[in-house]
Amino acid sequence: MIMIAMGLLLAVSEGPPPYPQSLNCAGLTMAWSQLEDTAKSEGAVQAREDAEFWAFALMDAARRDGKSPRGAEADYDRVTQEAGKRFDQRDANASRELLDCQLMIPTRKSEAAIS
Repeated sequence: MIMIAMGLLLAVSEGPPPYPQSLNCAGLTMAWSQLEDTAKSEGAVQAREDAEFWAFALMDAARRDGKSPRGAEADYDRVTQEAGKRFDQRDANASRELLDCQLMIPTRKSEAAIS
């Protein structure tokens, strides 16, 4: 939880990516989190933290770009469902996009630099 707060603090200073990119990352990470949670995998906690980060980033981008909260939530639900279908179909592009989203999370950038 502390890492999420630190990541959000960093994200606020830089600002989230544009709304479409934030929306895509929010949907991908939430769909992945739901799959990990269903599978009861060891990665479920990290997946949930990633999804929370992108959900906050999405709402920040929506506010910045003049989108209504209801509209952003509707978009988020739709994109999450679409992403879930992509993962179910083993779409390799969805996996690559998910990784790109994960690497944009400030705490993940730090982890990638260390390894």
